[in-house]
Amino acid sequence: MHSVASAIITTKEKIERLMNMPAMATSGDLDRLQYFIHALRLFEAEIATHTRNWARLRQLTEVRMG
Repeated sequence: MHSVASAIITTKEKIERLMNMPAMATSGDLDRLQYFIHALRLFEAEIATHTRNWARLRQLTEVRMG
């Protein structure tokens, strides 16, 4: 499970870097990338729950709430 969590984090970081590229500002793909980020965040929260990583789960929810 921990390797899956690491892969999710790495993938989210790659997508976020893509989203910050100037060419993406005019691309219609930005919405699709935001959807992927959201889906990965959900999977990451699910894994944090299964591994009882409550600190990480709290971080994930505070990012969206705060």
